[in-house]
Formats: sequence, C-alpha cells, structure tokens
Amino acid sequence: MAFADQDDIWLPNKLSSAVTFLLRNKVAGFSSDVYTFWPSKYTFSLLKKSYPTTDLDHFYESPGPGCSQVVTSVSFKNFQDFYASNKTCLIDFDYHDWLIYAFYKETNLGWVISDIPRMLYVQHDRNQIGANSGLSGFCKRLKLIKSKWYHSQIAILAKVFNRPEVLSRSFLIRNMFRLRRSKTKSFAVLTILFLNSKRKL
Repeated sequence: MAFADQDDIWLPNKLSSAVTFLLRNKVAGFSSDVYTFWPSKYTFSLLKKSYPTTDLDHFYESPGPGCSQVVTSVSFKNFQDFYASNKTCLIDFDYHDWLIYAFYKETNLGWVISDIPRMLYVQHDRNQIGANSGLSGFCKRLKLIKSKWYHSQIAILAKVFNRPEVLSRSFLIRNMFRLRRSKTKSFAVLTILFLNSKRKL
C-alpha cells in the first residue's frame, strides 16, 4: 500500500525499491528521503529524513512526507482497525503520515527510512505542510509552536498509546537526545516541550 498524491512525481523503481527495503530489513513500513521540486522555478533540493532512528522519535516527528510511505497490506489493515477503534481520540490529530509511523513503531511492526530518493515532492502554495524550507517554512513552524499545536499533537499520541510520560519534564530531560533523529532538533524540541509541559518529577 502506497500513498499517491496526484501532484507528486514518482521516479522509476519507486515501489520496487521500497519493497526491496521492506524485505531486506524485515519490517512492515517504509519511507525515504525525497527531492523537493518547485515547478515554477524548476529547482530541486534533497529533503533528508534518513537520520538514524531512535526508540522515541515517533512521538515527536513523522518519518518524512507521507507520499514516500509504502507499507504491507496486512499491517495497514491493522492500522485501519486501530484507527477505527480510536477515532474519537484521533479526530484532532492532523497528519496521517506521522500517526502511521507512530503506530508501526509502537506496535513493533518495524520501519525503515531509506536514503535513496525515488520521487519528486512537488511544492506549491496548496501543500498541506510542504517541505517547510527557508524563511517562510521557519515562520510557519514558529507559528504552530507558539499556538501549542505541536504539544497538542504529541499529547494525543501519548493518550492513544497510553504513554503519558512522553510529555513529562523529567522524561524529556532524561531522553533529551532521543526525541528526534537529529540531536540538534531533539534539543530544540526539549526546550519547546519543557516550556509547555507540566512539571512532573
């Protein structure tokens, strides 16, 4: 099962490459780095998401654009059942790609992130989230952080997976470099969530 957004461009062997990674790593979920592509300027840029995973990163970030995801059909049926059982709790969770990644890791279905880009992630004004690069992307993320949207999304994951500790200050401090795949971003997330979280020692 793969998401096929109508505006993105698949490169040759996108699916076969993903299947090879799934089989080789004996996991049920796959995503990858992508090339961001601006048609109006005809420019390309590598969007790297294949940093080494941590055992907690799924609570604090997605694995990359959902358009790069490929999962086994059996495992996705499990995800559909999970979503149906938790629909009320998940109604305010905004991004399916992040939720799928969290489910696969929390249920030990396994996930691999490839460093081989096999698609062009087309950027335009109507992207729901986009690559978030440059000054405009930074401003967009800053606005979300200030609105406490990010904190609220993690709180939903904490509730649905019964992991309330992922937002406690003591937990965040102990795991400061395991929150995201990039240590720099992990520390930034610690700072943001530390300021927004209730004190729990």
